[in-house]
Amino acid sequence: MSIRWRLTAWYSSILAIVLVIFGLVTYGLVYYYTYNEVKSQLMTQAPQINKQLRLIIKGDCLKSPTWIWD
Repeated sequence: MSIRWRLTAWYSSILAIVLVIFGLVTYGLVYYYTYNEVKSQLMTQAPQINKQLRLIIKGDCLKSPTWIWD
């Protein structure tokens, strides 16, 4: 095997490893920030939904649920 082929294989391997690491880091960051945003939205909306469901269960469902329009 010539030096040209060994260097090509070596640099291709390094490039592949760098691209895989970059992809994994990017995926991890996007997942982390998206998960936290969705989690915070659910934490703010859950009490409102719980309150409306309790009103419906009590039979006081004549009130318009405001959380639907948010």
